[in-house]
Amino acid sequence: MKIYHYSTERFPFIKTRREQGVSESDLEEAVHKAKKMGLPLPYVDHVSFFIDPIPKETIAAIFSNKHPFWKAGQTLYEHVIDTKDINEKSFYRIVETPEIDKYTDQFDWTVKDLSVRSKYFVEMNKEMLRLGYSGYSINKMVKMCQRFIGKTEGYYIKARQRPDAADSEQLYAGNVPHLMIYPMGGVIPVESKELIKLGSAKPIVTDLLYHLSFNDKLPTTLYPRQPMDSTVVKGKFVEELPPRISFSPTIQQCFSALYPNISKYFEEENYPHMDMYVYVPVGKSDRISNKEVNDKVWDAHITGEVCFKTPTKVMRVAKIRIFNPGNLTSKNCIYAQPFNNPMAKCRFVAPIITFAVIDEYLKVPVL
Repeated sequence: MKIYHYSTERFPFIKTRREQGVSESDLEEAVHKAKKMGLPLPYVDHVSFFIDPIPKETIAAIFSNKHPFWKAGQTLYEHVIDTKDINEKSFYRIVETPEIDKYTDQFDWTVKDLSVRSKYFVEMNKEMLRLGYSGYSINKMVKMCQRFIGKTEGYYIKARQRPDAADSEQLYAGNVPHLMIYPMGGVIPVESKELIKLGSAKPIVTDLLYHLSFNDKLPTTLYPRQPMDSTVVKGKFVEELPPRISFSPTIQQCFSALYPNISKYFEEENYPHMDMYVYVPVGKSDRISNKEVNDKVWDAHITGEVCFKTPTKVMRVAKIRIFNPGNLTSKNCIYAQPFNNPMAKCRFVAPIITFAVIDEYLKVPVL
């Protein structure tokens, strides 16, 4: 697997800060912080890498050309590293993943008390280890990275949509999955390097939401309507929302919202896969408030459903193949407490899916 490192300087080897030279006091502080955060190695022993090449044509525009590093016209060296050249037993962390972002969003990061914040980091690092996002196997790291390949631009766009986007506007990869590798020996050889220049092109879509359909020729403007199951009692839940057009932030969430209507294809008719078309909204449309959606749709806190209540232009961007996960078990399904009520009994939402893009019509990330 190839991974990527960017800098204004050209290097034959990528070195950790310790190998570059740090003072004894800085090293002691770094070791102390690592212990408080529940990490086996200090920050000075790592190097950061991207899982994909950065979206060099659009990254400046994604940040509205306000980022001090990712700015139009900036020239950088793109260093390409082959993971085969990294000692297999090196420690790794895959950071800023959606799962870890969701987990850590529960914490109050405005707290300045370092003893409290260190507890947040300890819990976060435990969760990363549990999910396989940290460990001592580069081969395991490569396997875990596969789900993020080809999606870096999409995650940058998503990060700008977050309510706390201002908190990460100066970071290199805030809320964007990337690697922290702690190489044994502190040095990683560079396979190749190339001078690149960041462009100023705008991404095709800046409000990255998805709508799935079996129809490959939906009209370019969709009109609000009642979904086919909205008046059906689901157990004891009825979705009491006005006519709308529904989108979700990821393909998994879209599929989860749709699943009650299409489950028969997997569960009864045993289709090996479903081929569906991915549409994204273009321009601005009025939305039903998130609060109202979450108050009236029992699983909206899982599906992330975003409801537009006015006619909405859409573009078809891809055809995807969603694979049947087979026998449904607690390990390959999503369950939720209705309305995120901790006292409620968990209910089945949908299976966890894998999918492949089989046709790409526009250069829009599909997450």
